[in-house]
Amino acid sequence: MELQVAKHEDAPEAVEDIWGSAAQMAMVGSFVILLGICLYLCRPILLPVAAAIVIGTTLAPLVKAAARHRIPPWLTAGILGLALLAAAPTCFLRMKADCRADRHREFLQSRAGSLLPRSWTRRGRRRALSFA
Repeated sequence: MELQVAKHEDAPEAVEDIWGSAAQMAMVGSFVILLGICLYLCRPILLPVAAAIVIGTTLAPLVKAAARHRIPPWLTAGILGLALLAAAPTCFLRMKADCRADRHREFLQSRAGSLLPRSWTRRGRRRALSFA
C-alpha cells in the first residue's frame, strides 16, 4: 500500500515564501493589537464624542422640524439639552427604585422567609384559607 502525496498549486516553493507570508500576518496582527490599545487609551475622548454623535443623530429630526416652524436650531438644541438634563435624575431614580424593589423581593423570598409571620408566607396563607 503506497501513500500518495497530494500536490497543491499554491504550495510555497521555498522557505522564504513561508516567512514572507508569516511576516505579513504578524504585521496585520500587531496592527490590530495596537489599534485596540489606542482605542482603549483614547476612550476618555472617544466615548463622549461617540455619545454626542448618537444623540445628535437621534435628535436631528426634531431640530429640523423646529427649523421648519422658524425656531432657531440653537434654541431647539438648548431646550432639548435642558429637557435631557431635567429627565436624567428621574430616570436614575426610577432605575434605582426598580433595583431596590428587586433586591427586597429576593431578600424576602430567600433569607427572611423564616423571619416573617406565618400568615405572610405562601404556606401560611394556604393554611389560613383552608380553615376559612
